[in-house]
Amino acid sequence: MATEALTLQLDTKAVEAYRTASDEVKRKMLALLSVWLPVFTDPRRTDLGRVMDDIGTAAQARGLTPELLDAILRDK
Repeated sequence: MATEALTLQLDTKAVEAYRTASDEVKRKMLALLSVWLPVFTDPRRTDLGRVMDDIGTAAQARGLTPELLDAILRDK
């Protein structure tokens, strides 16, 4: 998958969480953003439930399992 840089304005807590995260956690954060951002910007997806279903489907297609998600959420 091709990648390119993106600058985002985030709240201070989010920036600090990213800056202090390990390389592995940063990779996980970026993977989740790569799944979520396209879903949220698709004008055909306005229903929150459908958006959440689409995010889950896309994440599973990219290899995210419930166990991996749990590990990501528990990793600080």
